[in-house]
Amino acid sequence: MSEHIWQRVNPEEVVELTRELVRIPSVTSCEGLEISHFVKSWLESHRLGATLVPAGEGRASVVCELGTGDPVLLFNAHLDTKPIEGMTIDPFGGAVEHGRLYGRGSCDTKGAVAGMMLAARTLKEAGGPRQGRLRLVFEVGEEGREWAALQLWEEGWLRAQAAVVGEPSDGKIQIGNRGRIGGVVRTFGRSTHTATAEWGVNAIEKMCKLIDSFLHLPYRQSHDPVWGTPPLNFWKIESSGWEATVPYQCVAHFDTRIPPSIGPDEVIAQMKEAIESLGRTDPEFRADMPEEQLWPRLPAAAISSHHDLVLRAQEAYRAVAGTEPALGANPAMTMAHILITRGVPAIIFGPGEIVRAHTTDESVGIDELVLAARFYAALAEQMLGHGG
Repeated sequence: MSEHIWQRVNPEEVVELTRELVRIPSVTSCEGLEISHFVKSWLESHRLGATLVPAGEGRASVVCELGTGDPVLLFNAHLDTKPIEGMTIDPFGGAVEHGRLYGRGSCDTKGAVAGMMLAARTLKEAGGPRQGRLRLVFEVGEEGREWAALQLWEEGWLRAQAAVVGEPSDGKIQIGNRGRIGGVVRTFGRSTHTATAEWGVNAIEKMCKLIDSFLHLPYRQSHDPVWGTPPLNFWKIESSGWEATVPYQCVAHFDTRIPPSIGPDEVIAQMKEAIESLGRTDPEFRADMPEEQLWPRLPAAAISSHHDLVLRAQEAYRAVAGTEPALGANPAMTMAHILITRGVPAIIFGPGEIVRAHTTDESVGIDELVLAARFYAALAEQMLGHGG
């Protein structure tokens, strides 16, 4: 039986290339050009033509294309990382201990970048695609507010017949993203001196009632084996007032994620009804949820579990891992959402677990890195063939 190209992916090279990427600081919005130049130079050193796509001053995404014609198989991951403040490990050390590689971006998503680079090189060494093109797109700004994704879409780099987004996928083939709603709620009280607090209305206490009500909304009571239970996170709370004074206002910022079975408008309607209900039962309860601050308000985006891309991905996974793949959905917001909503079938598959992304001791398993790199090579071979 002839050797498959994924079998040529060297585990030691996967680890070393990931370490090299981790050692280059590339915090979002101030990535600099070192990471982009490194990726471009590495690809070119292996006879893979690469292009820098400027994304503002001192920042650039990297694109690389192998082959000609259609179909286009897109491999995508991002070069930027979350900030490093508060990390308990050397964020740029790339230390390997007890079967894990540590450092900022190791899990999210420099391990995927390394795996995709090596998969492209392996396909190149096997003679390149028999049909169509493999395109790598590694963008900057994904972790912040200066994401280059829309620019890359407008310039045509993200248009493809199928795509794999290399976000950490917990070992699953993920068929889409939850939707997302962000917003602000405000409660209003009446200030008095603490010594006469019984004459005041504490806005923080009213916010506690509102938060509890939101946490028990109907949309949060559902559970799906693929999409899980919709999370709701109150990530920032502030009050207005002074020491020894009952606070007259409290502001809470929230972020919630939703499955395809429920849309943003329905969730927002439930939230508004909860506010009105609290006002009906408590004459001193006053609150609002400013419409202009409801951002983003995005529905979930997914492809069918029976889509040809999913079936081929499952076959590639079986070949590499020797086990049956599990399907899932990514709980965060990824490039897959942009692609699917614009008509590009996409799955999410990358080394690592999302629970380890953005953490103070971010890491990824060595076995996860190797599996992902070989999966990318196997899927490329399966969908595009090779000439050697």
